[in-house]
Parts: sequence; structure tokens; C-alpha cells
Amino acid sequence: MSFKRLVRGDLGFLVELIEGGLNRSRDRVEGAGLSPERRHDVVVLTGLCALMLGTKLLKVLPGVPFAPGYKIPFLIPLYILAARLTHTPFGATIAGTVMGAASFAMGDGRFGIFEILKHIAPGLVVDAARPFLPRAPGRLTTLFYVVLGAVAAFARMSTMLAVVWFIEGGGALYVLAGLQGVSQVFFGGLSGFVTAAVLSSSERLRQAAQSKSREAGARG
Repeated sequence: MSFKRLVRGDLGFLVELIEGGLNRSRDRVEGAGLSPERRHDVVVLTGLCALMLGTKLLKVLPGVPFAPGYKIPFLIPLYILAARLTHTPFGATIAGTVMGAASFAMGDGRFGIFEILKHIAPGLVVDAARPFLPRAPGRLTTLFYVVLGAVAAFARMSTMLAVVWFIEGGGALYVLAGLQGVSQVFFGGLSGFVTAAVLSSSERLRQAAQSKSREAGARG
């Protein structure tokens, strides 16, 4: 069902998926004794990081190679949500650090320590752009997120070049890394359209991360 909606350009299922993740995270953190702002950030980052880790299970067809970076259109919007929905100025970087450390711990470490940096780099880019993130929907807003997604994907890809440099690889390895990088930057730009669609529901997602007690107080 979600795949058919995706083909039609309906990203509502993605908003519902994120909202569900935030609701589950909120229920786990409820009553933890944190300040409202810190509790809110923990809920958002926990929920989004769980979804980021969930993308590791995403496959187009098992055993069939696909263009490198095809998960990026789903990953980068989560980085941007981490920056938009948290109070800390390092929301996206924290999300990337948790994602990288968890991926490394789960055995996805073919790049060694660079595996963690691969996930941190997009977060650094998004957090640096946080003061300039537009809020009003429109073509320029979408264009901004297309460019930001491409830059974040380039930062992610740059860690592969760092690996090639570190192991003193030859020209063929640089060419291979470069070709993969082009694919990743393309998908990074594509993520801008997903980001613009998801952020149109950012207030709905922000409400999903609020504590039940605060919601009751607001209604009262």
C-alpha cells in the first residue's frame, strides 16, 4: 500500500510513520523526570533515530544491486526534522552520531571508524544550515531543501573518499567512489522534495512529541 502511495507521489504514509515513531518514543519517555525541553528532545531524537535504523532494513529487491544512496531520500529528511523539532542546536548531529554508533555496533562497519563519520557528516551540514531553514512552503523552499540535501549527501559521500585516501588507494578506487558519490548526491537532491512534503506537517509531528500532560493542559 505504501509503495503504491509513493508511486503516486503521496508521502502521507511517511508522515504517519514518523508520527507513529514519535508517539511510541513519547510513551517510553513519559514520566522520566526530565525538564520539558529535554524530554521533548529525547522523544524526538529517540523516535527519529529508530526510524533511521529502520532504513537499514529497506531493500528494493533482495540480492539485486541498486544505485548507491537510494535510502538517502528517506534519511536526510529525518536529519532535518531532528534539527527543526529539537531545542538543542545540534539535533541533527546527535541523531547522526547515534545512528553511526548503532550501525557500527550492529556490525555495519566495513569503513571502520569512518562508518560513524559517514552518518555524522550530514548532521553537521544540516545543523550548520539550521538558522537558514525556511518555514513557509513554496518553490524556493523546496529548492533550498534540494540543495541542502545534495550538500548533505556530498558530505556523507566525502567519508568514502577519506577511506580511499586513508588506505592509499589507487585511481580506480577514487573513480569508483566518485561514481557512487554522483549517485548519492542525486538522491540527496531528490530528498529535498520529500523534506518539503514532510515539513508541511511539522507542527503535527511536533504535537506528537509533546507529553500527554502538556497536551491535557493545553486543552484545559
